[in-house]
Amino acid sequence: MNKYFLSSMAIACIALSAQSCKDEKNAAETINQKEVAIEISQEKENVQFSEAIYATVNAEFCKGDYIQNLPQQMRMKRAGASESNDTITTAEEIPVISAVAITQKINIDGSVYYLSEDKTTDEMKCIETINVHPQPENERIAKTIFKDNVVFLYNSAGQLLKSEPVPDMNMKPILDSIQVSMATPIQNTSTAQRAKRSIAMQKASANGMRLVSESPTEVIMEMDLGTSNSSLSNKVKALISKKAIMRFSPDMSRMYSQKIYEGDQLTQLVEMEYASKIDKQFSNTAPTTTSALLPDANIKQIRRKTLMIKADGTPYILNNLENFQKNQVIYNFAKK
Repeated sequence: MNKYFLSSMAIACIALSAQSCKDEKNAAETINQKEVAIEISQEKENVQFSEAIYATVNAEFCKGDYIQNLPQQMRMKRAGASESNDTITTAEEIPVISAVAITQKINIDGSVYYLSEDKTTDEMKCIETINVHPQPENERIAKTIFKDNVVFLYNSAGQLLKSEPVPDMNMKPILDSIQVSMATPIQNTSTAQRAKRSIAMQKASANGMRLVSESPTEVIMEMDLGTSNSSLSNKVKALISKKAIMRFSPDMSRMYSQKIYEGDQLTQLVEMEYASKIDKQFSNTAPTTTSALLPDANIKQIRRKTLMIKADGTPYILNNLENFQKNQVIYNFAKK
């Protein structure tokens, strides 16, 4: 999957959001006044919920050695409980929903501006109504601004909760590289497409991927992730081999899915759904330009399933959905 430059920004914001320092008084300007080279505009809804591992949609998780080696009594009990009814029995099964609008701008001079606004409605916050200790509204992060290498966090009333400088971020070298790439004439001949695919395969191989199979509709690649402790919380902490299996489009320009295995146990599944290129809410004005630092503007949904273990040893699946209503990358310097 593409992981672009502001993924590190999100991590910084999460770390800051855990703090409640309110001694800052100067607010950041919310308007970017510099000339913009690239603008990323996203609107999405995030949904998180858990479900029984024995649900039909999770059948592949049940084939792994970890689940197969659970005591028979536990397996039968869990299977019977999940297959007999759809009743919600724990708080984890109640969907947690949030919405966010994000604007990211890379300016001509290489500086970066970022604005994230919480768009979660009261109807989406049903889970909070049963929370015994809800977070006070004046402490909740509702807006995040990154400007001039400083992160600012605000509550819903517009009050500054925290600001903190981060290391200097300059995207000028990346901009120059992308602009040169976009200035190169696009060739859509079959020979050019084969050459493009060959280059993509060479890069994949250089990154440690191996070809498993290919067909007119997809390419399957595999990559070793080394050995480390298991992600399963109650498993014996012995080193275990991990690998990723990825499914790409025939030209290797899009990833359709990624599976992470520990031994032969599937522990995570990520699937991507793409919007039609005629949908302007997902259009990319330079679809042939690719960069690991920029998102694929045609992604419409990302579905993540992760195998989790409760304290009593019960396995379950944690679902995380990202549903995009808007996902655009606009290259302004391409017009010059």
